[in-house]
Amino acid sequence: MKILFISANSETYPYPVTPLGIAYLIQAVKERGHQSATCDLCFEDNKPAALTQIVADFKPDFIAVSIRNIDNTSYLNPFFYLEDIKELLRLVKQKTPAPMILGGSGFSLFPEEILRFLELNFGIKGEGENALPQWIDAIHNRTGFQGIKNLCYLYEKRFIQNPLERIDKISTPDRSGLQNRRYFELGGMANLETKRGCPFTCDYCSYPLIHGKKARLREPTEIIEELYQLQTREGIDHVFFTDDIFNHPLEHALEICEGMIRRELKINWFCFATPRAVSFDEASLMKKAGCMGVEFGSDAGSELTLKGHGKSFGLEDIKTTILNCQKAKLPQAHYLILGGPEESLDSLKETVEFYKTHRPNAVIASVGVRIFAETTLRLRAIKEGIITPEQNLLRPAFYLSPAINKNQFIHQLRQLIVKETNWIVPDLKIGPEKKTLEFLREKGIKGPLWNLLS
Repeated sequence: MKILFISANSETYPYPVTPLGIAYLIQAVKERGHQSATCDLCFEDNKPAALTQIVADFKPDFIAVSIRNIDNTSYLNPFFYLEDIKELLRLVKQKTPAPMILGGSGFSLFPEEILRFLELNFGIKGEGENALPQWIDAIHNRTGFQGIKNLCYLYEKRFIQNPLERIDKISTPDRSGLQNRRYFELGGMANLETKRGCPFTCDYCSYPLIHGKKARLREPTEIIEELYQLQTREGIDHVFFTDDIFNHPLEHALEICEGMIRRELKINWFCFATPRAVSFDEASLMKKAGCMGVEFGSDAGSELTLKGHGKSFGLEDIKTTILNCQKAKLPQAHYLILGGPEESLDSLKETVEFYKTHRPNAVIASVGVRIFAETTLRLRAIKEGIITPEQNLLRPAFYLSPAINKNQFIHQLRQLIVKETNWIVPDLKIGPEKKTLEFLREKGIKGPLWNLLS
């Protein structure tokens, strides 16, 4: 069978992100003897023409569409991506009778709503390595769909969600169908996954909804080999670990670092991590293994707002992490979500003063919190009257603390950080614009750009 994968994501700010999920599915269908091709819309100026051409040339038997983002999660400048995707998929349906199925992290958050919105019948919530080949077999052999875990579908206008399963062993992805060099040149780094799942309980976070609350770890030796292959086959020497939290469990992260040192990999890498009191020894080992920067999900600089977000760490943890990274000369950026639960003008001032005092390389902030279904933030937003219990959250809705006035809050934020060169607030156009980022990539600058721009 011939399977066409469509990566619907076209967002390139702050840099384009490799559709790594499709690489796992390419490997899964390849193991079953199927042939595949990929249409990546990220770099297509004329998306309808690109889709029309590949459908005509490849003549797929089945089509799998990956939806990474529903919207840009920006409270001040929201953009809803699904309208454009809907028009493109209507065109695909006109060009081929091939059955179509949806998947991806964005789809997994709102499977029923997206199926109905995009006027399609099949989707996969969560991981698709097993479900996609089984769905293909079921349609080809004209058997039922009831036993296919993670599959969801509309039957006589009724939404059916089969039981969910999590894959125990995460395979090595097949990147042969991806534009690896182009993502590396325009995005400045390749992506790699060391685990799936997150055990933490942040009030707003959708990650545990997508990959589960238990961390499922890849074998460090397989990760090291994948890094080696990226370097030797693709000439890629900058990598971002896409895990929600690279340094948890800590032993797994340190084992990866030690493996990179033993293998003598000359790769610059970056990761997203928790600021739960990173020690000097940990930061030093990461630096020695080639880490060139860590992005911490710190969220705030006030104990009250950290508690409001359901964080498992406090200000002393963040302070310890900042100081030890500075001591180890490990660059760091701290991501903040301003305006969330328990936020006030006083807590905003406290947050800004905290990061002024300790001065990490970069502070990257957003205002307002995107509300997702099945999160504790949704329940709080209902209780506080921000949304209604029956509200469809497919189109973005945002939480802003009832204790603050939006305009006053934004004005104070601008005043507090007006002289801070290490702050980036994309929603307020504080920091680099897209053209600046593209210019730096054209000059061959790799990796995240916050360190240079700070």
